Amino acid sequence: MLNKYPLWKYLLVLTVLVLGFFYAAPNLYAPDPALQLTGESSAQLIDERLLQRALDALDEAGIEHFGEELDPNGRNALLRLANAEEQLPAQAAVSRALGDGFIIALNLAPTTPDWLSDYGAQPMKLGLDLSGGVHFKLEVDVDAAVERRMEYYVSATKRALREARVRGFVGLDDQGRVEGRFRTGELREQARAIIAENHPELLLDRVDEGDSFNVIAAMSDQTRRDIAEYALQQNLTT
Repeated sequence: MLNKYPLWKYLLVLTVLVLGFFYAAPNLYAPDPALQLTGESSAQLIDERLLQRALDALDEAGIEHFGEELDPNGRNALLRLANAEEQLPAQAAVSRALGDGFIIALNLAPTTPDWLSDYGAQPMKLGLDLSGGVHFKLEVDVDAAVERRMEYYVSATKRALREARVRGFVGLDDQGRVEGRFRTGELREQARAIIAENHPELLLDRVDEGDSFNVIAAMSDQTRRDIAEYALQQNLTT
């Protein structure tokens, strides 16, 4: 004997299934990798000028971006990137361009269509172990790798200058760059030539501070990108 249920029960089940699919649909739209720009204090606002500086920094670093969004109140801005692997190099490039006073955070920008979000349908928020944890671990690994690389540059430069009998001080400055201090411009030029020959991937700049003739060696965006890609491969294999 067949079980028979009232029509309203079938309609109720069908309604629940349709609503469940509707509100789960946003999870089918993969989010875009993005950077979120905010000021460290409420008084530090993001305007069109700062946003353009960030976009110029991405262009100079050769990082593809699209769909920037600026909060009308100037509280934050969102920069969408074409490739998730370029989030960390993009973060570094924008941080250098904007300087202190701003927080450049990795983010995932939703791509939910308006016809879904208008009805309150939003993608499920993933926990730290499912999304953010990967970015956090990768960022920590890259920062540590960059620090180790810069420390290597310091020790290698000290050794090379000692062998060439070029006297001066070499260490890391407060921005994590290699800094060489010399008593004369001639010694600085000798040191600069040695660094350029041994480490052509570094970006060199001359800085004078009183009686000190300095040379600054910074890591290029391409070198940091290479380190980020290597760190990503290490995370995927461990």
